[in-house]
Amino acid sequence: MRIYYQIFFLLFFAFAQTAIAQQTSDSVTVLTQINISALRLNKVNETSIIQDLDTSFTKFSTPSLADQLTREGGLFIKSYGPGSLSTLSLRGSNASQTAVLWNGINICSPMLGLFDLTLIPTFLIDQATIQYGGSGASLGSGAIGGALHLDSKTKREKGLEVDVLTSGGSFGFYEGGFGVSNYNGKVYTNTRFFSQGALNNFKFKNYKNEMIFQPNAKFNQIGFAQDLAIGKENNLVSIHAWYLKNKREIPPHMLTPSSNQNQEDEAIRFTGEWNRKIGFWNWNLRTGWNKENLNYRDPSSKIEDLSTSYSFQNEAEISFQKIRNLTLSAQIYWLHNEAVESFYGSRQKVEQTGLTFSTNYHINKFSIYADVKQGLHNGNYLPILPSISSSWNFYKSLLLKSSVAILYRVPTLNDLFWKPGGNINLKPEKGITESLFIEWRKSKNENIVSFEAGVFNTRTKDEIVWTPENNGIYQAKNINEIWSRGFEGSFKGNYHFNNLAINGFINSHYTVSTITKTASILKEAIGNQLSYTPIILIKANIGFRYSAWSLNYFHDFTDERFTSLENDQKLKAYQIGEFNLAYESTIHKSRIHIFLSIKNCWDVNYQVIAYRAMPGRSFQTGIVLKIK
Repeated sequence: MRIYYQIFFLLFFAFAQTAIAQQTSDSVTVLTQINISALRLNKVNETSIIQDLDTSFTKFSTPSLADQLTREGGLFIKSYGPGSLSTLSLRGSNASQTAVLWNGINICSPMLGLFDLTLIPTFLIDQATIQYGGSGASLGSGAIGGALHLDSKTKREKGLEVDVLTSGGSFGFYEGGFGVSNYNGKVYTNTRFFSQGALNNFKFKNYKNEMIFQPNAKFNQIGFAQDLAIGKENNLVSIHAWYLKNKREIPPHMLTPSSNQNQEDEAIRFTGEWNRKIGFWNWNLRTGWNKENLNYRDPSSKIEDLSTSYSFQNEAEISFQKIRNLTLSAQIYWLHNEAVESFYGSRQKVEQTGLTFSTNYHINKFSIYADVKQGLHNGNYLPILPSISSSWNFYKSLLLKSSVAILYRVPTLNDLFWKPGGNINLKPEKGITESLFIEWRKSKNENIVSFEAGVFNTRTKDEIVWTPENNGIYQAKNINEIWSRGFEGSFKGNYHFNNLAINGFINSHYTVSTITKTASILKEAIGNQLSYTPIILIKANIGFRYSAWSLNYFHDFTDERFTSLENDQKLKAYQIGEFNLAYESTIHKSRIHIFLSIKNCWDVNYQVIAYRAMPGRSFQTGIVLKIK
């Protein structure tokens, strides 16, 4: 093991003795809000390994969800640069093997199977939760590495509230947001508008070691969100709507002198939900509709490709709890995806239906959750998908969590219908995952300390790979078998001493993800680490708060990444840091938050994706007002 690996592991264990975690959404500083998602809550329960992202004012110094996940999340964000495509990789899975759910509805592209995190501004998000570890029975297709849950929240406190955000920064960056919410005891409504953009004309060092400006990298985005909830918790109707439009230029990679490519993304999303509790019975009905337009243009090649995809999802769930500590539930769902794309030849569609049975039993210090799903994909039976997880508070503050689950991912529309190369005979990817974690938490007054560590093991087969045929045309086939295994550890807490508060966290991830079987043409890749899968990933934060002032430092260490299946080319490991200075004050019931961020404060020259430039040191400053 290289010497800097050893140094980081020593720092990890040394820091774990004294570090105090950041005030995240489960800390004592959380705003007076409650979640109004479905009773099902996307199967995030006490037996799951989860991480709640920061919901305090600090999040507004990260304009997009991709930025916040890069700062806090125990996952790897594959970023092509600010404003460009950003996808996530969790526990060695690829971008299409991690589910992204918005209020319980999967919003990954039905054409590509992945989601561009740059397209979601943090201003429009109330709650973001990372669920580590997959479960096909509860999370559906694509949840092999885990899932990212994005949920809306409401408040019990009556009255009108206005949120205002304005900020600007280096390279022509600007953003603005305005929101109005109101709760009268029966009806809650929240309306938000958002806009951001940047020139992204930063300097970087190219492969010739020359300092040049990033060309053709401008982007701008507008967004709108509407949340409505009517009723009480035992009879609640909630409606959520999103509209996002993003225009961006696509900069050239370092081996290309210029580019005039651009792309326009537009998304309309809607979800409605009814929760009803009568006696021992809980009913949940949910519907979701999603439309996405993607228009790619390359004037130099005279290419203009417009694709439109639609998703329509319906779910009904009933749960019964008459026997003490035991909950039984059943869910039926129907999912319809279709798209219009010139490379398909005609409009294409796929459908899924399924039935899931679940049980949750809790007694004293032990909880167990089990479910099993059977479904159809385009009329063909999916494998039976069971999963089981448990938590056991076996000694004082020590909690043991374990899980075993069957995983699957159905082919995307591109995999099936793209011409040339699509393959309508593809089978779903499938696999199995196991994990074992131990958790320790101690709290006294406002001081909180917690530690979590564990191991995971995931095997998948029939992974879909596009490989070249004898005629040089790539075709989608079920080829690869992948083995991902590793260790995850985290430490966090809060410490208060008079007017001084110290907070911090450290997340450490060690992931080996190798190919165990592949096509003969790729046989040299067997036993190699997957491309763009760092073995070591460490995220850390240390923060101080005194009176109205706070100072936070975030650090990100990302290990080297191979850029080819043969593992003969790789990108160097990098370390980047960010300082965040803020002033927060309360005037009557209103709050003001002023912040200054120094991103990549050590001015590191690095690449996340090969030959894609990343900015050096940059600044952002802004004001957030919460007026009551």
